[in-house]
Amino acid sequence: MQAFSGISRLLLALLLQLLPAQMAHLPEIAPSKVMGFQEVLVKSMCQPMEQLVDVDHGFLEEVEYIYIPACVSLWRCSGCCGDENMECHPTLERNITLPVVRIYPIMSSEYVQVTFVEHQSCECR
Repeated sequence: MQAFSGISRLLLALLLQLLPAQMAHLPEIAPSKVMGFQEVLVKSMCQPMEQLVDVDHGFLEEVEYIYIPACVSLWRCSGCCGDENMECHPTLERNITLPVVRIYPIMSSEYVQVTFVEHQSCECR
């Protein structure tokens, strides 16, 4: 079993070496610019925000597979509510289907379509 695990990790490492490195595209901010209170407040409010979600999160019974990419960017409710007894929850959701590669180590790999839930609007409750 340890040999299988080691070979699986080696295969994954080799596949990841084939993927091009990505640079973050951060907005240009002058070093001396201070963000205003209003902007900080608006960005912290309960709303859909882009978050990375593990692809295998919904497939706990399929532990033998490796997914590439391992996570995808989805819109999910996040942020602060004015009352500490309230939490940010989705009020409108949609399904989104994304292509990923599912690898069964040593045996095979295939492109598959995986459906995720994205949040379109949120509220504090």
